[in-house]
Amino acid sequence: MTLPQLLNVFTSRQQTDSPVPHGASSALDLVVDLGTATTRVHSRNGPVSEGASVVAVRTGTNKVLAIGEDARKMLGRTPPGIVATSPLRHGAITEFEAASRLLWHVLGRRRQWTAWAPPRVMVTVPVLATSVERRALQDALHAAGARQVRMLPKPMAAALGAGLPVWDGDGCMVVDVGAGTTDVAGFAFGSMVASSSTAAAGDTFDEVIAAHLESRHGLALGVRRAQDIKTGLSGTPGARGPAALSVTGLDGDTGRPRTVQVTMAELTEVVAPYVRMIAETVGAVLEQSPASVADDIARQGLVLTGGGSLMGGLRELLAEVVGMPVIPAADPMSSAILGARKYLTEAKFLPQQMLPV
Repeated sequence: MTLPQLLNVFTSRQQTDSPVPHGASSALDLVVDLGTATTRVHSRNGPVSEGASVVAVRTGTNKVLAIGEDARKMLGRTPPGIVATSPLRHGAITEFEAASRLLWHVLGRRRQWTAWAPPRVMVTVPVLATSVERRALQDALHAAGARQVRMLPKPMAAALGAGLPVWDGDGCMVVDVGAGTTDVAGFAFGSMVASSSTAAAGDTFDEVIAAHLESRHGLALGVRRAQDIKTGLSGTPGARGPAALSVTGLDGDTGRPRTVQVTMAELTEVVAPYVRMIAETVGAVLEQSPASVADDIARQGLVLTGGGSLMGGLRELLAEVVGMPVIPAADPMSSAILGARKYLTEAKFLPQQMLPV
């Protein structure tokens, strides 16, 4: 059976999953995918919460004014005395207090359930997270009310969520393009045989697109608007976006509104150097892998997950550079949280995959 066929089988099974038997991996209650852009929380029964990884606070008093999507709308638009920020950068916590408040908020959706029994949490972490970064994440989860914290490499979670047969003998690979990092890992017999990471990811794409729109078209639109333009041109999984968008902004020279046409081909060319950085990371992981595993991956291809993978033209360009099939996951944005939940509920997965803190 080919890798695309395996993915189709997994997707159909996901839609008809029966309730998890009592006692399966019962030591943990919640799974958390704390991403640079989005935070998702699931219990073993399904979704609990999902929202933007942004916190808005009043300076001086440090009072929280908004969390999640409401706070994201404030990015770049706050008046003096209010700061809206993401507490993560490249997948690691950079602002501990804001991260703790964000986690308190998302775990609080279950507060009525956890008041008498604080949750035990499994959280996904970037593959190259340092011990200091893992400790900061653990401390933030404890501060948010977690009783016990376990950590699962994000590529393992993404691979499971995308339906890769990581427990089989044939080698397979996932490329998880998040907002802050792109994690690449190869798998065989239920273990990560090799892995690496690059900062070339969704946030990087947005930053270079914003810089391009200013230098090429004279429009100073900012990173958030650049992200909206990228998303508008990229379409959705299974549906191609438009070839071009009309973009209106203030001309940097005249200060007057001006409209330009921006094409997907133009943006793909802008991010091409960073897609090549991802391809180099893929090559490095193949070199680290046993020859038989690398040969399996080269023949079957790799699977793309993560919200950053939805950028139009990325899959085709990456396939051209790496010279192997590149297969999009059925639900790339949710692959990691779905895989973490699968790991939580199915006892056959090995606890040795957990990372030390």
